[in-house]
Amino acid sequence: MKKRLIYSAIIALVTASAAYGAPPLKPLIAGGVDIRAVDWSTLCPSIKPVSVTRAGVTCNTVHPTSIVLQTWQDLANTGGPAPAPDCEFQAQLFSRLTRPNTGIDPWGGCQESFMRTLNNREGTRIKYDDMSLEQFRQQYFPASAYKKKGE
Repeated sequence: MKKRLIYSAIIALVTASAAYGAPPLKPLIAGGVDIRAVDWSTLCPSIKPVSVTRAGVTCNTVHPTSIVLQTWQDLANTGGPAPAPDCEFQAQLFSRLTRPNTGIDPWGGCQESFMRTLNNREGTRIKYDDMSLEQFRQQYFPASAYKKKGE
């Protein structure tokens, strides 16, 4: 009898929440883009590779969110040049971020990668030589996804 009451209460709660719908999610803003407003299932597989040359090595299959696109900073003060990129790893990363994953969120890796890059490009600590934050947003995101924090 007690179990039946508990099950009835749970069913009533589930039914009520389904009838009234879940409250709308607040925007999740990264670098001026509402991450929840982006159709990741369209964006991620449509990404084209970019090229990067560093230390005399050119990789032609690099994801636009890869850290090899960041301006080299000798944080360890070794005085050495930028290290050469690992082209095989960059190609694997590109493939992984442009194909759906198995699991709950098939485009979660791609989404996280873009969120990190948008936040890095918006900040002042990490620099990029290839393009500005605004150019990056225009190239990959629709204007309808642009938001400011707090909107």
